[in-house]
Amino acid sequence: MRKILIAATLALVSCVTHAQFLPGQILTAAALNNAFAAKTDNAAAAITGGTITGLSSPVPMASGGTGAATASAALSNLGAMPIAGGNFTGAAGISFDQNNATRFTVSNQSSGTSALTGIDFESFGGSWKIDVPQSVTFVNPLIFKFGTTEVARLSPTGAALQVTGGASFTVRPTFNGAIPWDSANFTPPLTGTSGSIGGSALAAGACSSGTVSIAGSTTGMAVAIAPATYLGDGIFWHGYVSTGGTVTVKVCASASATPTASTYNVRVIP
Repeated sequence: MRKILIAATLALVSCVTHAQFLPGQILTAAALNNAFAAKTDNAAAAITGGTITGLSSPVPMASGGTGAATASAALSNLGAMPIAGGNFTGAAGISFDQNNATRFTVSNQSSGTSALTGIDFESFGGSWKIDVPQSVTFVNPLIFKFGTTEVARLSPTGAALQVTGGASFTVRPTFNGAIPWDSANFTPPLTGTSGSIGGSALAAGACSSGTVSIAGSTTGMAVAIAPATYLGDGIFWHGYVSTGGTVTVKVCASASATPTASTYNVRVIP
């Protein structure tokens, strides 16, 4: 009987060592203590204060882990971006609700400096505002497309805007501080006024003439003239730059007539 009891005790200790108890088995404090001691002495993982220790390798992604032991390796495995820094190597898409304000900035930070400069994209109610600071430089043009059609591009040289499609303005545009038809943007015509020409009878095909000095005019420039008064029926006129700085005005009759004497307003288009 004593031998049977010893054998049973050894069997119980063996079961405790492997923490495998049988249904209905009576457990003693010693058996439970041995089982717990064996559990804490092996290389199994332990959780203390929310920290897991004792792992021989990172938890794989298939089991809900990151498969990595460092933050950078985890980001790489997950295909994620860090909060600060990092570069996209492929195309990046941004989804947004056009009914709400959406804003993002493409920035560049020069090495060794803390000054950030970038292109600011902002959407309000579906309309985009693009702010390009003067401090931003481009290697290649900034191209704007509607679908697959290019409508405009911002040149890297002098930030010149080239519009390849039609453009409409709700207000009068200005260029270099002047509206397009101002003399600041276009060379104005050269002007002058002749003395009185006409007042004498002309045979059919005959002409009267006079000259007016207009500085800057040269031969070959276009000339437009207009009499200050009505000359009468059958009378016509024309003008041309006869020599540098001088415009000749001719008044002719298509039939015998006497043109009314008049001065002429002369404009030379450079």
